[in-house]
Amino acid sequence: MNISAPRMPFRRINRRAVTLLFVHAAIFAITYFLAFFIRNDFKFDDWLQTYAATVGGVIAMKLAVFYFLGHCHASWARVAFGDLTNLLWGATLSMLVLTTIDSLFISTGFFRVPRVQRSVVLLDWAGTVLLIGGMRTIYRSLREELRPLFSRRPARLAIIVGANRAGELIARNLMAASKNPYFILGFLDDDPHLKHTRVAGIEVLGGVDQASYEVNRRQVDDVIVQSGTLTGKRFRRLLDECAAAGATVKVLPAIDELLDGQTDPSHVLLRSVEIKDLLRREPVKLDDSAIRVLIEGRTVMVTGAGGSIGSEICRQVLRFSPRRLLLVERGENALFLVEQEFSRLDPKPAFEPLIADITDAHRMEQIFATYQPEVVFHAAAHKHVPMMEWNPAEAIKNNVLTRR
Repeated sequence: MNISAPRMPFRRINRRAVTLLFVHAAIFAITYFLAFFIRNDFKFDDWLQTYAATVGGVIAMKLAVFYFLGHCHASWARVAFGDLTNLLWGATLSMLVLTTIDSLFISTGFFRVPRVQRSVVLLDWAGTVLLIGGMRTIYRSLREELRPLFSRRPARLAIIVGANRAGELIARNLMAASKNPYFILGFLDDDPHLKHTRVAGIEVLGGVDQASYEVNRRQVDDVIVQSGTLTGKRFRRLLDECAAAGATVKVLPAIDELLDGQTDPSHVLLRSVEIKDLLRREPVKLDDSAIRVLIEGRTVMVTGAGGSIGSEICRQVLRFSPRRLLLVERGENALFLVEQEFSRLDPKPAFEPLIADITDAHRMEQIFATYQPEVVFHAAAHKHVPMMEWNPAEAIKNNVLTRR
């Protein structure tokens, strides 16, 4: 039996890590040289001997510190505030170690190494932070901001709704993506203090109500909204205004959708508008198996079958194969349209268009006696809320007092 010893959790040294080791070594040599050069008033003097005698040890020590802190495994394309903090830790720890070793050697006399001035160590610390931090920042800036300008891919012009942290994250990720199809023109945010400021290097153009104006003025192709940013009413208004101006609204899944597993994080893409974006809630999911047990093979009656709600109920009922569908509607024109629609279905379903007013007790008793419905979906009512608010007496008379 071949039993292998457990592996220690050391960082794996791959080709990229080796490359970054050499890059850091070159930077450390340069910053250490510049520290001596600046300290000695930009003159070449006998400090060159001290530099030559100590540069190898300084580079080795700083490489060990920076490698231990993970700098040789960090992505230069995704530099963030945490990377700056880690850089400060690395430079500071290197300075403390270098100072300690220098003091130890001088006090013990064990090694005859030229003493490095404290000002040189401090200048080396500052040079390390500025040079490495500057190089990483410039690399990301070139990759995110200049590369799209020279890309041959035809970019779509876009604006982002929301200049908050989520909007900033959307902008940065789109700019950093290698196959980014967008050129971000600006943000829209209702915070008046953000207007004409810049977030992630992108200007805040104005409030969300200016969407149609900015779309027309800048010939915007897409308006990007994070799911849950706007209320259902404002989202519908934005959708209508953008459609009228010729722009498409795209939605990015919210972070809670990713955490809840509603969206596969490995396939996070901008998606088209869904019904839940307009409702600002998850659409109700029906139990199809239970509905089939209720409807299949039975006579089903739908009142108000010519209305928007009643006709949709009829369409859904037909999915579950009723034995017969009774379309009860008092409006002749509305019932005619539904009857024509269902007559064109292939195969044609079994249904009966019945003109009837449910407040007519005699007519309803006749229908029940003749067809004996087993399931009734009652959708006959005045349903337009604003209209009923203007005519409350009619709403009460039709929807309340005439029911039996």
